[in-house]
Amino acid sequence: MKIRSKFNIITLVFSVLVIITSSIVIKQINMNGYMEAEMNVFNYKLDRVKQNLINIEEELEYINNDWAKWNDTYNFILGQYPEYIDSNITIQTFYDLELNYLLIENDKGEILYGAEHSKEDDEISLIPDKIVEEFNKYKDTYGIMLFEDKYIVYSSKSITDNKGLAKPIGQIVMAFEIDQDLIEDLSEKSSLDFTFETIEEPQYQEIIKKIDKNISQGIVYIPFVNSESYIKITVELFNDISNLGTKNSNFTIIVITLVLFFFGIMIYISLNKVIISKLDRLTKQVRKITNNENINNRININGNDEFTELSTDINLMLDEIKIVNSKLNQQAQFDEMTGVLNRRAGLDRLTKAIDKKHTLGVNLIICFIDIDGLKKVNDNFGHAYGDMLIKFVVEAINKIRISSENIVRLGGDEFLIIFQDSTIEKSKIQLAQIINEVDNINNTMEMPFKISFSYGIEEYKSIWKIDEFVESADKKMYEDKRNKK
Repeated sequence: MKIRSKFNIITLVFSVLVIITSSIVIKQINMNGYMEAEMNVFNYKLDRVKQNLINIEEELEYINNDWAKWNDTYNFILGQYPEYIDSNITIQTFYDLELNYLLIENDKGEILYGAEHSKEDDEISLIPDKIVEEFNKYKDTYGIMLFEDKYIVYSSKSITDNKGLAKPIGQIVMAFEIDQDLIEDLSEKSSLDFTFETIEEPQYQEIIKKIDKNISQGIVYIPFVNSESYIKITVELFNDISNLGTKNSNFTIIVITLVLFFFGIMIYISLNKVIISKLDRLTKQVRKITNNENINNRININGNDEFTELSTDINLMLDEIKIVNSKLNQQAQFDEMTGVLNRRAGLDRLTKAIDKKHTLGVNLIICFIDIDGLKKVNDNFGHAYGDMLIKFVVEAINKIRISSENIVRLGGDEFLIIFQDSTIEKSKIQLAQIINEVDNINNTMEMPFKISFSYGIEEYKSIWKIDEFVESADKKMYEDKRNKK
C-alpha cells in the first residue's frame, strides 16, 4: 500500500475518531449541565410537594394553637362558658376549618366535645372511640397519622390561657383526612401529578427515576406520627430540560462535526501539500533518474524542510555514485598502469570503427606493436623496470598526440593503435614519430636497457572480421620482429 493511501486511511480514521470522541465528550459535558439543571428542578418540585404538605400540617397546627390558647376554650373547660359549643362549633365550623375530626377533652380525659364530620353525608356524628384512643396516644404533636388505611392530618394542643401561662387543663385535637379532593388541590398548587401509598421502609436510592424518554418519577417520603411506616408520594415529572439538552447537544454536535470536518479537510490539504505532494515529486524524480539511468539529473525540491534535506542528500549521493561510476568505468575500460584502453574496451572501440568504415567508408588502419625484450628486462632487472619499459613506450605514443581512446593494451607487451580516417602512408609517418620519441628517451634516460618495439601496420578490408583484421596486423608485426634478428 502506497504512503498516499495509508495517509488517506489514517487521516480518515483519525478524523472519525476525533469527531466521535469530541461528540461523546461534548454531549457528556453538555448533558451533564442539563441533567444537573433538571435534577435541581426536579428536587425543587419534590421539595414543593413536601412543603405543601408541611404547610397544611403547620396551618392546622396554627389554627389549633389559636383555639387551644383561646380564653373562651379555657373558660369552657373550667365550666365558666357553657354556651361555647353552641356559639362556636357548628357544621359550618367544620367547613370553614376543613375538618373531619374535632375533639376537646379536659385534663381527666373526659370528652367534652367529640365529633366527626362526613363530607359524603354532610353530617356530624360522634367521634369513634378507636380514633379517640389513637389521638390520645400522641398528645401535643402534629403531623400525618395512619389510621385504618386513612391518611389523617392531625394536631393536638394543650388547652391554656391566651398567654400560655396557665396550667394546661385539657387538650383540643383537630384533624382531617387526605382525600382525593385534597390530593387534586395539592396537585393543582404544585402543578404536578402524584399518587399516595403506604410503604414500610423508604428506598432513598430511587428518589428520582427515569421511566422513559419523556417522563421521570420523583419520590417523596413522609413519616407517620403514629407508625414506623411512611407515605410514599410518587410525583410525575417531565424530562423537558434533558430533552431540550439532547436537542441542543445534537445540534451542537452537528455544528462541531461540520467545523471539525472543515478543519480536517484544511489540515488534510495542508499536510497533503506539505508532505504527500513533495513525496510524490520526490518519488517521480527519483523514478525518472532510475528509469533513464541518468545520474546526471538532479532532484529539485524547494523549501526548508526534511524533504529538501532528503533531496539534497540524494543529490549528494548521486554525486558520489557518479564519482564511483567514473572510477569503475575507468577501471573497466582503461589499463590501470598505462591509462590506455584495456583489451575488452579496445576491441569494442575497434568494432565501432569497423562499423563506421562500413557505413561511412572511412579508411581504417591499425598498428600492432610488441615491445622488444620485455621478458628479458623483467628477468634481469625486475618487474619494476619492465613496467617502466611499458610506460616509456606509451609515453612515446602519447607524445605524437594520439588519443588514449585509440591506444589499446591487448595484454602484457602487446599494444594496438587505431588510426581512423587515415592512410598507410600517414600511419607510417606517425609511427616514425613514435620511433623517434623512443630514440629520444633512449638518448636522454640512463637505463640498463634500450627501448624498442616491433610493429605491423594493416589497412582494413571489408571482407575481414575483427579477429582476422588484428591477426593480419599481428603477422606483419612478427615479420618485422624476425627481420630485426
